[in-house]
Amino acid sequence: MFVICDICQCEISSADLYEYHVNGKRHQVQLERYKRRKDESERSVYARGFPPSTQEHELLAYFCMFGPVEKIVYDEKKSMKTKVPAFAIVEFKSADTARSVATYGQHVINSQRIEIRPRTFKELRTEPYFPWQREDNNRDLPWQKYNELHQKLSANNIQMGPYEATQPRRKGKIKGPAPIKQGRAKDSEGQDIVPIDVKEFQTYLEQHQCVGIQTQVMLLVELTQVTTAEFQSRYTICKTLEDALSPFFPGMTVNQFGSSVNGFGIKGCDMDVYIDLTKLGIPCRTSNIVLPYIKDLYTLKKKNSGPLSQQEVDNMRPMDKLKLIQRIITEHAPSCMDTRIIPSQRCPILRFTDYNSQIKCDLSINNKLALQNTRLLQTFSLFDARIKPLVYSIRYWAKLKGIAGNPQACNRLSSYALTMLVIYYLMNTTPPILPPVEELSRMCGRDRTIVDQWDCSFVSAQFMPPTPNIQTIEELLYGFFQYFSHFDFLANPMSVRTGKPITLDLSVLEKTLKVGVIILQDPFVLNHNITQNVNEKMLTKIVKEMQLAVVKSERWFDVANAETKSIMDIFSEDVPVGFQPKKLKMSRKPKGLAEIGPYQFLIDMNMDKLSRADIQTLQATGNMRLTWCKKMIVFLYRQIERLLMFDCELAVVNLPVTLKPSRTYSVYRHVGQPLRPITEEQGTEQEMEGQEEGMEGQQDVGTSQEVEKNWSDPNQPSTSQGDDQHFAEEAEESSQPQMTAPGGEEYADVDFGSHGGWAPAGEGPTLPHVVDGTELVPVENPLDNDEEDEEEATQRKEEEQRRFEEEENQRQDPSYIQYDFGDSEYYVDMDVKVMCRIWVERKNLIKELKERGFKENLQLEQIVSERLFYEVHGPAQKPITEFRCVMRSLVSDNGASVLVDCMADTRQKEYDCIYHYMKKFVLKNVDKFFYA
Repeated sequence: MFVICDICQCEISSADLYEYHVNGKRHQVQLERYKRRKDESERSVYARGFPPSTQEHELLAYFCMFGPVEKIVYDEKKSMKTKVPAFAIVEFKSADTARSVATYGQHVINSQRIEIRPRTFKELRTEPYFPWQREDNNRDLPWQKYNELHQKLSANNIQMGPYEATQPRRKGKIKGPAPIKQGRAKDSEGQDIVPIDVKEFQTYLEQHQCVGIQTQVMLLVELTQVTTAEFQSRYTICKTLEDALSPFFPGMTVNQFGSSVNGFGIKGCDMDVYIDLTKLGIPCRTSNIVLPYIKDLYTLKKKNSGPLSQQEVDNMRPMDKLKLIQRIITEHAPSCMDTRIIPSQRCPILRFTDYNSQIKCDLSINNKLALQNTRLLQTFSLFDARIKPLVYSIRYWAKLKGIAGNPQACNRLSSYALTMLVIYYLMNTTPPILPPVEELSRMCGRDRTIVDQWDCSFVSAQFMPPTPNIQTIEELLYGFFQYFSHFDFLANPMSVRTGKPITLDLSVLEKTLKVGVIILQDPFVLNHNITQNVNEKMLTKIVKEMQLAVVKSERWFDVANAETKSIMDIFSEDVPVGFQPKKLKMSRKPKGLAEIGPYQFLIDMNMDKLSRADIQTLQATGNMRLTWCKKMIVFLYRQIERLLMFDCELAVVNLPVTLKPSRTYSVYRHVGQPLRPITEEQGTEQEMEGQEEGMEGQQDVGTSQEVEKNWSDPNQPSTSQGDDQHFAEEAEESSQPQMTAPGGEEYADVDFGSHGGWAPAGEGPTLPHVVDGTELVPVENPLDNDEEDEEEATQRKEEEQRRFEEEENQRQDPSYIQYDFGDSEYYVDMDVKVMCRIWVERKNLIKELKERGFKENLQLEQIVSERLFYEVHGPAQKPITEFRCVMRSLVSDNGASVLVDCMADTRQKEYDCIYHYMKKFVLKNVDKFFYA
């Protein structure tokens, strides 16, 4: 048997050693130390939450007001270095003083409320004890803690799910679906869900015996709108803020905005306050007022007292203004509790809770535009008596369905956005109930209201023209669901200012505001999309719920259901038998294109990469999108035919320009021929012998390009522009054998031939080059040999013709099917033959030429392709791969695209690899050089 000593943290193995241990020096020293620490903890408090720059003497001066202080444990250097909230342990001379400090709840140091709590101390047993007397297991079980929490939450009308024991975490990935989290609290009175439960509302309907949709909606408004007591409490909060801040900011104003004052507020909604500091006046005080803690505010370091002038406030940053307001409220408005700053790049806010009414308040200082939005909604709510109950019923329905009203779910519609959807619908009824904001602005005449360069002018409700619309609330509610259940959100950006869809091109609109699956433009801030947070999944749910509401509300207009129809029909979760929601298209595809195939890819018109001059040049042609498609098709043809060195035989062309090959496809050297060096004399002889054929080929190259102006930058034609003028000028320069590498003196006396630095065999001298340790030099083209036997040539042609006919009979190639170009105005249909693996060793050769001084542009790509084609690999005796390539324009109201459609016999071994290489190569060059 043994006993345990907590003081010494040891075990006594026998009874003979018990008295010896208790009376020993070690136990007595440890016991005295334990009693001394216990006494110190009873006389100490733990403080935290004050600014890190607070000095020790400031803490000492504050706590001495409660009683004599023994010492303060405060590590000033550590708190300043780590930039974390400082802490201190304050030890008093009396335990009663420490208890009084801990119970006092309003501790403020340097204009910041701090947290004070008594020090914790682990109690130990001063005498040894037996193991069975240990009290480690006298703890509450988890389910007991759950019951206590459930009782506390039930007192505040908060519901919790059933208790589930906590499962230990397992390492690694867990297969199967994730477990459903239960036990999440849901407040039945907060704004996040609904202000009144559905069952409770149904009980009210039965008690008041409400008959008719309009009567039931009016009852819903009475049960959910902000009460008179809440209005009085909100006014008191504004008065408290004004009394606390006006001595420091003379002339400031406190303005409410948001749902609490726009006529559509519901019970328990948050309060939004705007502090206007832009029109400060002359202070009325005869004496100065002491400013709160301002040592960390850069612009006010040298100022000790207030009030502040307009210039001093304007020089402060928004975050510094909120910090100063927070400290003033903490000292001079004690009813504002739990103040904290929520930073934001657009509009930082100060959030606090009123102690008396428990209303949450969001305070901002640079949100004057939101005040104009509130006044506009207030004007609409006063204009027609049907608008307010319609908005209330739709917002209540949306919260029940989980598509609006919860700020924690970032993909849901905000209450403001949903209200604007209702306003937009009322502008498009027949006849319209509300006029567009633009018309209300014109009625103001010269009396304009400009806020941050935005026109926020509109007339009040009494000056608005009356509406001839006489629809009932029941009809308007059904019409709202009917209107948006078939509305094409993706193709019709909405504008409350004009009351109709935005007619701008989507690509142009993307440069104005943030485009989402729903575009609803703010009535004043025209570059703000108030529904940009909604994603595709939420849009599908919104449309589905609206379609379901249409089916449910159709029974209201049946005479047989006149006595049984109720607003509860759309609030219930019942789904009619046979209801199937219509699928919603989630992509803005161009007209004429159903679905992208495995060997198709789109190149979209990117307005962000076009300069203003380019856009103006394209618009000057009369059809910007169609002109862009023409430029892109020509650019793609040059990439495939000239840079990739594919043989392109044009079959059908519908373009305003002429496309001609840049070389003669039939002049190839055989791959199997050996390579040997060519001297200058041999090169001169070959040049004289093939002068006629060479000049003829060069003439084809030079005349095959159509000269057009550079639509991207007319003053600076460059190889990186990707325009037709560059290719024409480059073809003309190719007939002149003058080309040198930049910065390379070793090429000064060398004739590079007619192919831009690297000549094919039989067309001029070239430099020997070593690739992978093998010296490669051009040889005479065997096809130019005049001594070839005519009989052998005839036999070869007959054999090729016979082979071609056999392959043609056995071909199962979709490229020979009649192609439907649809609504495409510009298109090119061509047969492509790949005669050389132009991609092999391409990266190494580009790297080598860059080291020699060549710049990365289209000219370098052409030099590399021609060298690989004529000198390194050479053309094959028969095509490696054959396919059909169609390039056609796709123009719609949302933008323009060029579709590249490749069709071939997929049994060809290398077709798949060649297609993906071509796609990657073309898209890379479009991104690099077309928009440059």
